[in-house]
Amino acid sequence: MPKSRMGQKAQENRQNRQSKSSARVNVTKGTAKKNRAIDVKCLYDGDDVVYINFDDVRHATEKSVLLIVDGEKVWLPFTQIKDFDADDQVVVCSEWIAEEKGLESDW
Repeated sequence: MPKSRMGQKAQENRQNRQSKSSARVNVTKGTAKKNRAIDVKCLYDGDDVVYINFDDVRHATEKSVLLIVDGEKVWLPFTQIKDFDADDQVVVCSEWIAEEKGLESDW
């Protein structure tokens, strides 16, 4: 396969992963809601997942989101998030990252 075609295929795969799923949530700081919404990209497509309840969304970068889980700050990379429900305050993430961050499944 020609090099330019391989590059094009890699770019298409990356775009497909990025457009797979995302959630738009409002960020809070302390008790005051900010009027800034962030996109939480759900890029993980493995089957070994756990469901984690979170209390709040504090911040997001291009690659991860900062959640408050049981009163503790926890950074989760988008590559390890399969689903994100801001209304029910549940994140579905890889079992590996949950263990790495000391999170226990609530389900």
